Amino acid sequence: MLKIIFKGIILLLVGIIIDQSSTFAQTHEIGLQVGAMNYKGELAPIVNLKDTQQGWGLFYRANLTKAMSLRINGLFGTIEGSDKNSNDLFARQRNHQFRTNLWEISLLGEYNFLNFRNEGRKKVERKQNFTPYLSFGIGYMQFVPMLNGAPSYSTYSLIIPLGVGMKWAIGRNFNAGVELVARNTYTTYLDDLGLMTNKGQTQPNNPKYFTGNPNSYDKYFFTSFTISYLIRDKGKDCPVVVE
Repeated sequence: MLKIIFKGIILLLVGIIIDQSSTFAQTHEIGLQVGAMNYKGELAPIVNLKDTQQGWGLFYRANLTKAMSLRINGLFGTIEGSDKNSNDLFARQRNHQFRTNLWEISLLGEYNFLNFRNEGRKKVERKQNFTPYLSFGIGYMQFVPMLNGAPSYSTYSLIIPLGVGMKWAIGRNFNAGVELVARNTYTTYLDDLGLMTNKGQTQPNNPKYFTGNPNSYDKYFFTSFTISYLIRDKGKDCPVVVE
């Protein structure tokens, strides 16, 4: 299933690029993002804002067409959760907590809904100084459980980022934005919850409370503000759209 999703994303990107790249003067961006990270999983079936932690990232964005951008994203942050913050009696009796640092590298496609910064010949193609956008892609992450010094499980996972955002032109050379991206992982251990989670364990944790659902993968969310600097291709200062 993961291979099918990855191939679909690549084919979509290639198709759009081939269709429109010859008519667009490419610009590049380097940027920074800072914001809030949240976890969703067995300790928090619904995101608990009490557990919000910080995250930050760096990115490079290539604006390949007037509608499509390709972005390489690096992210570092922390997620945490505690049964003490739950209203569920079962969770309070389990009394589990975790704090996890994570690193991520991802490749994202972005689809702009409006004619952002690009002046077309038609009135309907008049350039806009803002646009909403969708983001989608694939990535890889490593996580480190800070309350477990010897995890017995893999601390690496593929991720599928899916998100929405809004960006604005700030003068000639800067863009600013806000976005929410959910990361769907392929691990159930972001919360360090399981029967045998430490290499030094000789007895499993109480199965009544620590038997996780192997078919329900953990997720994390990054809500962030972004700022980026534009670098235009030499000799292509003004985009041209061919009808």
